[in-house]
Amino acid sequence: MVKRALLITSILFLVMIVLGSFISSERGGANFGFVQSATLEAIAPLAKGFDAATAFLMSIWESYVDLVHTKHQSGILRKQLEELRWELNQYKEERLENQRLRSLLEFKTDVPTPMIPAQVVARDPSEWFETVIIDKGSNQGVRKDMAVVASSGVVGRITGASAHYSKVLLILDRNSAVSAILQNSRARGILSGRGDELCSLRYVSPSIQTGKGESVIASGLSGVFPKGLLLGTVVSVEHRPGDLFQRITVKPAVNFSTLEQVMVILQRNQPLVPEGPEEDQDADS
Repeated sequence: MVKRALLITSILFLVMIVLGSFISSERGGANFGFVQSATLEAIAPLAKGFDAATAFLMSIWESYVDLVHTKHQSGILRKQLEELRWELNQYKEERLENQRLRSLLEFKTDVPTPMIPAQVVARDPSEWFETVIIDKGSNQGVRKDMAVVASSGVVGRITGASAHYSKVLLILDRNSAVSAILQNSRARGILSGRGDELCSLRYVSPSIQTGKGESVIASGLSGVFPKGLLLGTVVSVEHRPGDLFQRITVKPAVNFSTLEQVMVILQRNQPLVPEGPEEDQDADS
């Protein structure tokens, strides 16, 4: 292929030399003889083809240069697009984190008890325990059995703390037991986890009138969770013949699948809602 191209190029080069000699002869005023005229008639079309081929090759070369330039520019634009996407994602994350922190700050302002914010850094992958690890420990004042909350409600309690980290047992865990009150009926029970995304409210008498949508709050009797903290909402109530208690299913107020920021209540067992004489009487009944 290369040899053929060299041959064609050499022939065309010779044609151009011959044409040049004819042009020089014409400028000198010489008349063409028979041989020169015949030769000119033969090589002129070749010269025309050479010019066309040269123009075509130049067009291809220019197109190639444009393509290389376009590809280079495309690479630059693609990189800039990736950087913009990354910046946009970072902006969204920062905006969402600011919203979560703002909610926690508003919650902290509303609750008259010392708290510190913490970040969820790990979750126990075991099927037997529902626990998370937070980035605050004993050096920040965290102790065992302190309550952990989010802006939407109760998260769980501290089960152990190192210098900079703590383990939190979630209310979803089967080993969790929180003294609770049905907010409307004021009936007490024990909220415990089921090992999934729901909880059960146990030991509520069949005589208690409750239903879907009623709020369940902490009673304050456990010595861990201040009274009035929202635990969840009743989603179903069932009473089977022969059962001593109702079977009440509660959806936690906290969405644990998206839990990232929490607050640790440093002062234990402080009521979060004012208690009047009437409420005390109902709670003790």
